[in-house]
Amino acid sequence: MKKINHTNMRLMMIITIYMLIGILLITSVTYAWFTLTNENNAVFVAEISGVEAEYEFYIYNDPTFYGSSNLTLINNTTIDENEYDKYLKVADPTVAQIIPGYAAPGDVFSFAIKITNVGTTTGKLDLSLGNIVSYGYDLEVNKIQTAFEYGVTQISYINDNIESSDQKDILNLDYTIDYFESTDNLTYDLIDDVPVGYTTDNVVVLYFDLTFDPSIYGEDTSGTPYTNSNIFMGQTLLVNTIYMNLSA
Repeated sequence: MKKINHTNMRLMMIITIYMLIGILLITSVTYAWFTLTNENNAVFVAEISGVEAEYEFYIYNDPTFYGSSNLTLINNTTIDENEYDKYLKVADPTVAQIIPGYAAPGDVFSFAIKITNVGTTTGKLDLSLGNIVSYGYDLEVNKIQTAFEYGVTQISYINDNIESSDQKDILNLDYTIDYFESTDNLTYDLIDDVPVGYTTDNVVVLYFDLTFDPSIYGEDTSGTPYTNSNIFMGQTLLVNTIYMNLSA
């Protein structure tokens, strides 16, 4: 997905967005999350059934929010928050990480999850997002979440420190590229039934993006579409949970 030039848009408007992806929080105000909810209630759910696994979480550390075009973890990770244009490993994925920054239409947020099968049987991996919440909207149809596209960008395997090319189409996997809906309490599937081996192909990496679509404008009370993204100014987006299910 190509980055859309939004320099003028950024000068015109800055939107505060909080994306708590179970492991991180992107925010323009360091303590606004705690003020809003009075607690840090990050939720991460990993349902492991019959298959022992280890996992690592990464966010692409890109202060310009162009998203990642280099979809590999080999020689492309860091633990230094000041090292940019690499995948930043999150030390504790069960604790929300506060990452300062601003978001504007056209921004792309890239993530990677590395899952290692340490058991003795093959497994199938499902990944989804849930507990999507918007605050500060005037009408249901104008929730900031409706302007965000979510989608898997690559599925690859690591064997002997060599990462494969994208396998999602080769394996005919069922993956999703779509938009969040305005309805609450929905779960959004990213990908289903990714095979995870236990001798070879036992390390799988799932890459996905969240994109703030600059072509979505919302509408007024009469149903007339707006001509810009201003309706989303000042809104808050929470993506609270990543659900992982690795089963035999």
